[in-house]
Amino acid sequence: IQNELRESGCSPDEYFFKDQPGSRLAFIGKKISVILNFFDTGLLPWKFQFCREVCVRDARTATAYRHVFALLLFTVLAFIIYSDTFHAGWHLDDTPNILKNGRLHINDLCFDTLARTFFARAGTNRFFRPLPSLSFALNWYAGRDNPFGYHMVNTAIHAATAFLVYLVIFHLLQTPALKKRYGPEDAIAVALLGALLWEAHPIQTQAVVYIVQRMAQMAALFYAAGLLAYLKARMTRVTPARVFWGIMTALFFICSVMSKENAVVFPLTLLIVESVFFDGKLLSRRWLMVWACLAGVVAVCGVYLFAGGNLLFFLGGYAGRPFTLAQRLMTEPRIVMFYLSQILYPLPSRLSICHDVTLSTSLVHPWTTLASVIMIAALIWFAFRYKKRFPLLSFALLFYFINHIVESSIIGLELVFEHRNYLPTLFLFAPAAALACTGLTRYRESSRVVFRLLVVCIVTVVTGLGLFTYERNRAWEDELTLWHDALMKAPGSSRPAVNLAVALAWREGATRRDEEVAMALFAGAIGKQQARTRMDAEIYGNMAILYDRAGEYEKAVTFFGKALKIDPASLKTRHDMVKSLIRLGRWETALFQSGLLIEKAAGHVNADYYDTRGFILLHMGRFKEALACFQTALRLDPYKKPLIMAHTGYALSRTGAYARAEWFYKLAQSKKPLRIETFFLLIENSVRAGDKQAAARYARILLSRFDTFSIFKELKTAGGSYSSLPLSKAIIGPVIKEAFYGIGKEAEQMGVF
Repeated sequence: IQNELRESGCSPDEYFFKDQPGSRLAFIGKKISVILNFFDTGLLPWKFQFCREVCVRDARTATAYRHVFALLLFTVLAFIIYSDTFHAGWHLDDTPNILKNGRLHINDLCFDTLARTFFARAGTNRFFRPLPSLSFALNWYAGRDNPFGYHMVNTAIHAATAFLVYLVIFHLLQTPALKKRYGPEDAIAVALLGALLWEAHPIQTQAVVYIVQRMAQMAALFYAAGLLAYLKARMTRVTPARVFWGIMTALFFICSVMSKENAVVFPLTLLIVESVFFDGKLLSRRWLMVWACLAGVVAVCGVYLFAGGNLLFFLGGYAGRPFTLAQRLMTEPRIVMFYLSQILYPLPSRLSICHDVTLSTSLVHPWTTLASVIMIAALIWFAFRYKKRFPLLSFALLFYFINHIVESSIIGLELVFEHRNYLPTLFLFAPAAALACTGLTRYRESSRVVFRLLVVCIVTVVTGLGLFTYERNRAWEDELTLWHDALMKAPGSSRPAVNLAVALAWREGATRRDEEVAMALFAGAIGKQQARTRMDAEIYGNMAILYDRAGEYEKAVTFFGKALKIDPASLKTRHDMVKSLIRLGRWETALFQSGLLIEKAAGHVNADYYDTRGFILLHMGRFKEALACFQTALRLDPYKKPLIMAHTGYALSRTGAYARAEWFYKLAQSKKPLRIETFFLLIENSVRAGDKQAAARYARILLSRFDTFSIFKELKTAGGSYSSLPLSKAIIGPVIKEAFYGIGKEAEQMGVF
C-alpha cells in the first residue's frame, strides 16, 4: 500500500477517503495494519475498499462525538458566563410586552389559550411575533412573573444558537470554495473557535439579559438553522434529502420572521452564500427570476402580517422622533461603525443601554458621517472584489451589513441599541478564528514556542471576553444599577436620568429622600437629548405626580398643565391631573377636564375615566348622572373592579335603590373581602333604607372581624377627604356605638363620635 501511494503521488486522505470528512493519517495507518493482519495479498483491492469504508464510518463517528462535545462546551460556557443574571430584574419593554400583557398570562395549555398568545402585541391585540410570545406565555404558566425561568430560557437559546453557528461555519468550510483549504479537523477547530468568540462576546449581553429581546435571539436561532438546512440541501446529491432540507430551510425562515421581522433579509443571505461559496448555478437568469419572485412574496406577506397592509409603514415611526428620515439615514452609518468599534474593543465601559448620539445633519456635519459612509462602501467593495480569494471574510462582512439593513436604515426606530448586533455578528468572528487556526497549523511543528504563544493568546481572548461579559451583566441586576450605569455613560441623554428617577421614586419602600433625588434628576433631564419629541411632557408629568404624593396639589396641577401643553393628547397625564383637582375639591374644573379626557380617548376609553367622572358627580350631588357613568364603567371593565362596584352601589343608594346598592356592596366585598369602608357603606345603606336590624348586623360583623383601633381610625377619617366617598359619620357612628357594647366610652375618648 505504501509503495502504491508513493507511485500514485496521492496523499493517504485522497487515496482512502476520496475527500470524505474526518481524515486522519494516523487513524488510517492503524486500520491498514489491522487489515493486513487478516487478509493475504491476493485480496488487496478488496482490502482497499474495506479499509476506506471502516475509516469513513469511524471518522464520521469521531466527528459526531466532536459535535456533541461542542454542544456541551457551548452550554456550559453560556451558563457560566451568564450565571450572574439569573435573578436580574425586568427592564424597559419587558413591562408592557410581558408583565402587563394579559394575553400572555395563561393558566392552562388548551389550544385556544395558546393560539391567543399569537395576537399579543402590547395595547392592540394584533398578530405579533408569535413564537417568542408563545415562549413568554409558557414561561408565565410555569413561573408567573419570576424572572429566573425567563433568564434560564434566554441563556439556553444563546447556547443553542452558538452551536448552530458552529455547525454552519463547519459546513461553510466544506463548500467548494473552501474544502481544499481546510480539512475536517481544521474546519472543526475554526468553527469551534468562531462560535466561542461569538458566544462569549459582551456585545451579546443586551440580547441575552434583556428578557424581551428573546425575540432577537429566536430570530437568530432559526436564521442559523435555516442556513444550516440550506447548506445541507446544496451539499447532498440525494434528491429526497435535498427536498427535505429545502423544505426545512423554508420552515426555519418562516420561524425566524415570526420571531422578529429583521430576519426578512434571509433570502439575500442565501444569494451571498451562493455567490461566495458555490459555483453560482443558482444565480443564473432563470434562478434570479425565482429569487425575485420569492422576495416579492416575502415582502407582500410581511407588509400584510406586520404592517397591516400599509406600504409606507416605515414612515409612521418618525411622528414622535426628534430626527427625520434623511437624518437617520446619514446617522446610521456612524452607528454601524460604532458597533464595529465596540466589537473590536469590547470593554464593559463602552457598552450601555443608552448612548449619546449626535445627529448627522449633512454628510460633513459631523465629519465622521462621510468617513463612515466611505468606510462601509469600501468594506462592501472589498467583500465583493475578493470573495474568491477571501471567501470567509467576504461572507462575514456582507452578512453583517445585510442583516443591519432592516433596523439601521429607513424604519423610524430609535437610533442605537446593542442587541441589534446579535444576528449580524453570527459569523463576524469566523475569519479571525480561521486566521488563528492557520497560525496554529503552520507553527505546530516548525516553532513550538510560537505555537504555545498562539494557544495562550486564544485562551486569553476567549476567557477575557467571557470575563468582560460577566462584568457587564452586573449592570442589568435591577433598574437602579442599569440606569445608574447608563447615566454615567450617556450624561447628555434624558432617558437614563428619567428612568433612574422613576426607579428611585417608585420602588417599594421609597423614602422622602429618594423622591427628592428623583425630583432633581427629572429637573436635570429637561432639554437634554431625547429618544422621543415629547419626552419633556413625561418628565413634567412625573414631577407632578411626586408633588401630588407630597400633598402639594397646586404644584401638581401646575406641572400637569405644563405636560399637557407639550402633549395635549396624553390621556394618563390628564387623568392624573383630574385626580389632583379632586383632592383640591375643584369639582367644576375636574368635571370639565374629565369630559375632555373621555372625548380625547375616543376609541380607547378606559373604565377608570368614567369611574372618575362619576366620582366627581357624586360629590357634586348629581347622583343619577354619576350612576350612568358608573354603569358605563362596569360595561367597559372586564375585571369588574371592586372600587367601581362600591361607587355604583353608593350612587344607587343615594337614588333610593337600596336593595341593588346592597347587592353591589356585597359583590365588591366578595371581590376584595374584609374592607372596613365597605361595611360602613352597608351600614349607611341599611339605615337609609330604614332597616336598623340589618345595619346592626353589619356593625356586629365589622366588630368581630377588625380590631377596634383600626375601625375607629378609619371612621374618624371617613368622608373627610375629597378623594373618598362622602360617607356620613352621623349615620354610621351611632350604629357602631350601639353595637360596640362596653367600649363606647373608649370610642368617645378617641373623639370619633
